[in-house]
Amino acid sequence: MTFSVYLASIAAMCAALCGCGLAPERPESPNNWGGTVWIRNGPSYGCGVVIWESGLILTDRHVVDRKEPVTVFASDEEDTGAAASVRADILKTSDDELALLRVPRRFNHAVRIAPATDAAPGDLIYGVMLYPMFGKIVDRGFIARTHYTYPERDDPYFKDVLVVSYDGLSGSSGSGVFRAHDGALIGLNLARARYVPDDDDELVLNFVIPGYKIVKFLDDLKAPYHPARTRKKSF
Repeated sequence: MTFSVYLASIAAMCAALCGCGLAPERPESPNNWGGTVWIRNGPSYGCGVVIWESGLILTDRHVVDRKEPVTVFASDEEDTGAAASVRADILKTSDDELALLRVPRRFNHAVRIAPATDAAPGDLIYGVMLYPMFGKIVDRGFIARTHYTYPERDDPYFKDVLVVSYDGLSGSSGSGVFRAHDGALIGLNLARARYVPDDDDELVLNFVIPGYKIVKFLDDLKAPYHPARTRKKSF
């Protein structure tokens, strides 16, 4: 064994013992990296995820609900920002704030979707967001609450949602939230909330449309998608 190989082996063992994975800016699954797009609808913008390679994209309804053309910006390279734009058609929206788009383009990657009905507080997750100026950004965090209903909002899409703790940036609506152990999509980022307690330490939380609402929406439409298949627990 050469000295360089020996050092690499030691580094790998240390990473495993410390629970370290890949660098935070590179998620474990290339499907999630390449399956994230940026969406613009007039002055509004957000993100979306490719659920089927032949051009089906899932996002939040409020990202595309203006009566203006919807444009999807997709990257041809997994580690770069928006490279090409294409007009999108809105196929269907739901009261749960979901929207399904179709674009005349084939993608190299699509996400795999899990209902994640056994999600629990403390489960590790990450989100992948796309911004034209910065490229794709990954934010890591954990689930704070499940089956949560926001008491100050009567909107149906703020009922029975996940609450996750990570600093999703402005314009991250519609971005995918993925479970850490296998990279399956378990939700779409819906809204960002800031909480400043008495000691002025800001807490940033994100409301997330859970995977079981996504699966029901797609199944009701008979839309094709890739289900996550694993013998492990959801997390």
